[in-house]
Amino acid sequence: MAAPQSPNLMSFDEEPELIVPHPSASASSSASYQSSDADATAQTMPSSIVEISLNDPEEDRKVLHFFVSCRDVDGNSLVSPARSAQTLVRGAFNMLSSATAMSNTRSPRARPPTEVNIEVKVTKETPIFGFGADIPVHDTAIPPLTTANGCLVDIDNHRDSRPASPYEATLTADGLLDSENYWSERCKSRNPRFSVGFSIRCKEPTEYDRHVQIIVMIPDEGTSTNKNSHVFGYASTSFQEMYTVATTGNYRQKMTLPVHSTVQEGVTVELQFADLQPQLHPLFDTQHNLFKSFLFYPLMKEENAEMQAANAKLAIEEAAEVDFSVKIPLQLLRSCQSELLQMYDEWKIRYNYNRKKNCYFDNDAEALSFGHDVFRVQVVCGRNLKTKSSAIAAASGDSEPTTDMDFRSSRTSGFSMGSVVGGRGGLVNRIKAAKWGNVASSSFSSNDSDAVEAGGEANNGVHSFVVVHFEEGVVGNHEFTVGKTNTEYDSTSPVWSTNKNATTKCPHGKPNVKYQTSQVLKSRVVVSPVNALKQFLFYRPSLPDQPLAGWLRFQVFNEHYGYMSGFENELIGEVMIPLQSVRDAMTVEEKKVFDDDDGAECGREDHYHSRPHQIVTSFTLVDWFDVRSPLTDEVSGQIQLRINILLANPLAPVNDSIVTGTQLESSRYVSRRYRRIEDCAPPSTDGLYEDKIPLSFLYPHVLHIRKQISEVADMIRVTEHLVEAKNTFKSSLDKRRADIQGIPTNLHVSYFRIFRRFGSDANGVDEHIASGRANAKVVEPNPPFAFSIHERLMPETHATVTCGAPTAHAMGLGNYGLREMELEMHNFQTVLEKINPQSSDSPHRDKEILLSEDSSDFFYPPVDDENEAEVEDDGFSSDTPVSGGQSNLAIDAPATPVEPLLKRKPSKYSIMARKAAAARVKALPKSPFVKKKSLRQLDQKNSDEKAASYAKYPSLRVDLEEVNTTMPIDNAVQLLCRLEMLRSEYYLRKSVAVSQSVSSLVACFMAELDLCLQERNEKVLDQLAKVGFLVGWESLISSHGKELHMISDAWVAIKCLETFSLKLCEGTADMEVVVEKKKVAGYIILIPIPATYFALLPESLRQGDLISVTSVLFTQGINEMQSLANMVGHSGVSIQRKINSTSFRTILEYYNRFTEICGIGMSEINVGSHPDEILRNLRVSVESENSASKNTCILLHAADAVRSLNGGRVTYCKSGKDRTAMSTTLEQARLLVQRKRHVLQEIETGCANENGPLEEVKVVANIMREFGVRIHVAKKNVGRFKYSFNSLQRKLLPEIYRPPLSTIQDMVTSVTARDS
Repeated sequence: MAAPQSPNLMSFDEEPELIVPHPSASASSSASYQSSDADATAQTMPSSIVEISLNDPEEDRKVLHFFVSCRDVDGNSLVSPARSAQTLVRGAFNMLSSATAMSNTRSPRARPPTEVNIEVKVTKETPIFGFGADIPVHDTAIPPLTTANGCLVDIDNHRDSRPASPYEATLTADGLLDSENYWSERCKSRNPRFSVGFSIRCKEPTEYDRHVQIIVMIPDEGTSTNKNSHVFGYASTSFQEMYTVATTGNYRQKMTLPVHSTVQEGVTVELQFADLQPQLHPLFDTQHNLFKSFLFYPLMKEENAEMQAANAKLAIEEAAEVDFSVKIPLQLLRSCQSELLQMYDEWKIRYNYNRKKNCYFDNDAEALSFGHDVFRVQVVCGRNLKTKSSAIAAASGDSEPTTDMDFRSSRTSGFSMGSVVGGRGGLVNRIKAAKWGNVASSSFSSNDSDAVEAGGEANNGVHSFVVVHFEEGVVGNHEFTVGKTNTEYDSTSPVWSTNKNATTKCPHGKPNVKYQTSQVLKSRVVVSPVNALKQFLFYRPSLPDQPLAGWLRFQVFNEHYGYMSGFENELIGEVMIPLQSVRDAMTVEEKKVFDDDDGAECGREDHYHSRPHQIVTSFTLVDWFDVRSPLTDEVSGQIQLRINILLANPLAPVNDSIVTGTQLESSRYVSRRYRRIEDCAPPSTDGLYEDKIPLSFLYPHVLHIRKQISEVADMIRVTEHLVEAKNTFKSSLDKRRADIQGIPTNLHVSYFRIFRRFGSDANGVDEHIASGRANAKVVEPNPPFAFSIHERLMPETHATVTCGAPTAHAMGLGNYGLREMELEMHNFQTVLEKINPQSSDSPHRDKEILLSEDSSDFFYPPVDDENEAEVEDDGFSSDTPVSGGQSNLAIDAPATPVEPLLKRKPSKYSIMARKAAAARVKALPKSPFVKKKSLRQLDQKNSDEKAASYAKYPSLRVDLEEVNTTMPIDNAVQLLCRLEMLRSEYYLRKSVAVSQSVSSLVACFMAELDLCLQERNEKVLDQLAKVGFLVGWESLISSHGKELHMISDAWVAIKCLETFSLKLCEGTADMEVVVEKKKVAGYIILIPIPATYFALLPESLRQGDLISVTSVLFTQGINEMQSLANMVGHSGVSIQRKINSTSFRTILEYYNRFTEICGIGMSEINVGSHPDEILRNLRVSVESENSASKNTCILLHAADAVRSLNGGRVTYCKSGKDRTAMSTTLEQARLLVQRKRHVLQEIETGCANENGPLEEVKVVANIMREFGVRIHVAKKNVGRFKYSFNSLQRKLLPEIYRPPLSTIQDMVTSVTARDS
């Protein structure tokens, strides 16, 4: 069977060469070991990580774990040039110093030992009959021996020195494992014992075998890589031989192999076997399990070797992915989508009501349904228009236009009288325009075909346009401007909207070819279906008692342009039409207005019986009217007008005859009309401020919420795809992807098991481990070894969850975080509660502003058509499924809209779910899955979307420091609008961050509960039932720049976990964790427990009692940005201090509740100190936190406090792989050394002994950093066995958090290959 592959493991193309003995010699030569890797900084990984598939029943390969030690290795026996550096000068000095040392030293034993490490080479799997000899035959050349003078021969010049592991080996065509090679750490001793464990696997040893070669290497001094290591000797064996020795001896018998070397005789290699099994997970499934074993020896002098071996501790480090990372966000995103839909419906109702109140309608049918009359006013054409022969004085209030266009009565041009009185400016202007006014001798006007029309046009050209006004005639004499036509140039008989001479006879080169509409009256320009010319359309509330009240006034102007004075519009005359007085001249008819079109004047007879419509009264007037001067009553021509008025009828009852057609055919149109009316009803919760919110805010706000719904739908779609594909891992490279931002970054559940008496009491431990092997595939609550071995022989198992910061990377971190948004919203809310706004005594009169006919600045269409149209297309079928499945959250649907003519069957899905389906369908791209894009492409896409936004929020800059409690109500409304903007942004941002933090919470709780049930820890289970679950978060991100806003997001998301509760229920293995939202209890996380384990729970938990959550966060930046923040005194340092102080008070309250309810039985054995002492030290560290230094002791004391209180631990940094790896390995090393009190004392005092606990912690931590699972987690994220630190960043880290030099990047790579 093919080996399970993981994205975090590397494969190798070349088979490593074997060092074989020369036929004429009894020992092999020493050789210089150099890699040909082009990248000089490539890391050589001496690790043998094993990825174990816990759920693969077909995996039949045997796994053998062993540790290596050597005896009597003296690296000084190598001739100095063999161990020299690359330069000739350094080699010469080395030889000189070596010769001097040899002459002054009596015995080579007196010289200090050299560093030693080993390489393990394993050939590919081969059937047993393929072994014709002890060593397989290869095509590689046999390396020659070294000569007596110690000259070296490079035997491995073309080998790839990349790391490998048993599961990294690629499978050949016949399904067999390919060759592999592993490395150990360096040990400076003549009898080195290597802590790094090795793992080899092979098919059934009776049928297959693999050759194993253990090469003793002497690395080059002064380097951190194995590039120039030198071969000291080698030992050979096979997997079959090793497996036979291990199994027959019950893994207690050691295997000793001779080392073939020409440098020194009598050197041996000793193999110590261990029967190790991965951690069982009976409550949840894991994927891509990483497994690594270590055998750590205490730091002692070489003469205490026996004591050192007796006190060896076996440690097993594991890390795995869990499906909670995608399944929990999926449920929370569905809940977020439902709440956003509720929010959208509320704001849509308010928006539609304001549209009705402000006369913004989509078509005539909508306006008529809401009780508004429809006015269509068209200025068709003119004839015999002429200008005045003398200047007119400044026009009175009646003669001047009431718009802001600055219409002025102008002086008549002297060109019309045959004399040049326009001055030099006028003359130059006409020469520049290549046109001599309107005189008969003009070469342009005389040759124009229109110059001979209508009598005296050749002598008096007109550039005319018309301004239309409307007066309601009900209250006062307030006149509104309807709009302004285009300008028809050089014509006394213009036809407006044709722009006949705009390009040839405009005197200034910038013709006015567009109509303009009124902002106050909300007029629009439409094309009449009667004559295909433009007309004005506006609405006004219907007056049943005075249906034709008011009048229309048309002002005709001549556009005059002067080179020096600019535009000077001359009033030609005006037409006044009282509507009531011309009623008898109007054509009255009953007209059908269909609900699905614009209600144009000409009725459409198609689909008469199927299209819903209403019958209204139509008044039409078409006639010529004299254009008279308002001062002299002189006639200056005529204009033809077309006026059409539709009088609104009140909305009839449901069974009224207005609605025509059969019930079945028109039901969806009728429901749409009545639903529109329901949506535009006055909001029930509107207050003083809400009623004043302008449409300029409501429209973009509704669109913004709808866009958020679409974004969440896209997140749900992608997450569903990941769940189906069983892809549970989000790389740090993808943390800024918007479609997966609800998924936690780099989430892993880690286990660290310690066998403290592996060296002194190997028999008991081996029996214990072997018994675990017998029960590896049996998930039982009471393993046979649970109570048969002394408690000291039981492994200490510690669980830790690691992840990236729970923050909304894709929403930006440059300006604010959730904490800043909460503070600002609180300030706005406080001001709104304190102020007493003053309303204006006189009604507010909007300023008359004319807009271009194609302007969208004040365009407010209905927002319900896009989603509802798609929902209606399904014909209201109860069998239509919703795309993507249903949410597990039980959410009450809103009331069903009125549907008068059709009684539907009860739908299987709620209205909100149907709208969610429509939004999700709208968000679906053409391809089934979005291709991953680079961060630069995503940033470009976001900027393009912002630039192309068709509805933007108005400018709402508010300074809270200058707020007056008696401010005008308009300013108070601005505050409210700003508050609502923040609320919508805050809600989605918080939903994304909380979905990440809840995933980590569930993973942490399940890991801790899993351990408690397997160990039958009744005290901890009783603590969960009575006190609740404590989860301690450790943050390593800095308090400067964008990471400060990460802390802000994470702090809110972590404290929000206290609104969640956990509930254990009896279930089966195929049941999943479910998140429910209750009206009273809030969010409840239902966790299924198998029946055998469910019986072990306390009675209260079996009865369904909830487990409360107490969440604390302790944060301290450790990178170079924190150094900068400490130097400049950044304000983020004080925020960091506040978070730590608040969390300390929270954990202290939890401890007090614990002691009151459960007593003082704590887990002192796990942390080495009593919780009272730990909390005292934590208090001192928090209260004495210094903003000028990195107070890492806070993190160490906080970790110990959480462990001592049986809480769960979550560690995170920006991406969860670099600083998190340093912290996790440090904690594991402290747990292993078990002298935390002394470690912390040495850290605080800065005094460390040579072999003291702090030094031992550093050694253990660095071995795990270089060879453990964390370096493979880093590779899984960025594709390299490197942590994202360069040498400068490493120096700025605290000493206990610094990784080994061989695991960091060079300066160039750290910049060009950043994952942030």
